[in-house]
Amino acid sequence: MRESYRLFEANDIAKYGIFENDCPIEPIRLKLLLYILWKCNATTPGEFKSLSVSVEELTRALGYEKDENRNFARNMKKICEELQRLMSTFLQMYNREKNRTDLYNVIAHVGIDGDTGMIDIDFGPGLEKLFGSKLEKEFTVVRLLYLNRLNNRASIYLYPLFCRYKNLNFFSYDIKALKLLLTGDENFQYKNLKRRHLIPAIEEINQATNLTVEMKENKKGKAVTSLSFYVKEEPAMDELELFVEHNQLRFSECKLVPYNDEWKENYNYDMGKQRYVRRDGCFW
Repeated sequence: MRESYRLFEANDIAKYGIFENDCPIEPIRLKLLLYILWKCNATTPGEFKSLSVSVEELTRALGYEKDENRNFARNMKKICEELQRLMSTFLQMYNREKNRTDLYNVIAHVGIDGDTGMIDIDFGPGLEKLFGSKLEKEFTVVRLLYLNRLNNRASIYLYPLFCRYKNLNFFSYDIKALKLLLTGDENFQYKNLKRRHLIPAIEEINQATNLTVEMKENKKGKAVTSLSFYVKEEPAMDELELFVEHNQLRFSECKLVPYNDEWKENYNYDMGKQRYVRRDGCFW
């Protein structure tokens, strides 16, 4: 059975993000947090009590394996540092429309076995209201397979938001709320937000993930007051290329044949290499 790496999270989290100390959570910490929550839910669906996971697995999930300069000791040190930071601060879940902030102690305890490389994690209370397969309504499915490919910090914050609104005609997002989501500062200058964050993030998401995003500015006078986004779910570029190869098509012919996932029967996804690998062991 192919692994889907699907994490269910409450819509408010996808829409407004996760903060620590009034700033957006650091991207590497967000990736780590979402992965261990996904892993726990995959092991004990809908319950977040404890998890045992290896440093090697977390190394692969975070893409450290691609860095040839890293070794096991450095990986363990970095992962333990990030888990310690998750333990030492409350995570803030903010709903701008309701003007409500909830604080959560996500990790209560971490135990590290230096000999085996195993990490034991005990979670704090209340996470089943925010994540996991027991969410019955108002949830967003975030595909960690694609999220963990992203490197731009704005891409990592925007991808769950775009998952929330995919395949609608469009959705609009208040510019101050967007500045807060991406920078933690609702007074951040818009032209810099657009140049440094929005345009590079949308380009990366369109290239690396299963979403294609278009953006339109909404103005009041000369000032941009909100942005409208059109988000469509489509196969990622590497998936489309493998589909073309599987069906022995030319790339120009791929629109003539309805896309399907049959080619995935011959592949697994390697989170460490962040690419598909044939089941016979050959990388694509």
